[in-house]
Amino acid sequence: MGTLLLTLTLLAAQPVPLAAVGLKASGVEPTLAEALSNTLATRLREAPSLKVTTPEDVSAVLGLERQRQLLGCSEGASSCTAELAGALGVKGIVTGEVARIGTTFQLSVRVLNAQDGSVLFSSMERRTDAAALLDAVDGLARAAAARVTAHFGGPAVTSSSP
Repeated sequence: MGTLLLTLTLLAAQPVPLAAVGLKASGVEPTLAEALSNTLATRLREAPSLKVTTPEDVSAVLGLERQRQLLGCSEGASSCTAELAGALGVKGIVTGEVARIGTTFQLSVRVLNAQDGSVLFSSMERRTDAAALLDAVDGLARAAAARVTAHFGGPAVTSSSP
């Protein structure tokens, strides 16, 4: 009976859908922001409680121009992110920034509620080496996954003895 309860609980639980829109680059090469964005999305996908969609995922299904036409978005329109999140049926939007301030790199990650724009998770890490930011992404992704899962009541694992 206990094993059946655990199995039913796991099957009934649905991952929390998120849209990772990428990190903004400020004073750093766009390739660094892209690499960190990809790493963040990959790490978030490792959490079984989350389902992460990236712009690359959407572009694989729809051409970028067709995507804009369907949403009625103009180049750089800020409302497009929210519109896309709604179209994808996501509950949260993962965003942030990687910046260089003097000799320090700063990585900020936020998860916003797609319904009302409230901040579900926000954290920042600073490193003196760009490569060290990759290590920071791992911890940020774990913390974000835990907070978002708790907020939305994502998949709960219930165990009971047989």
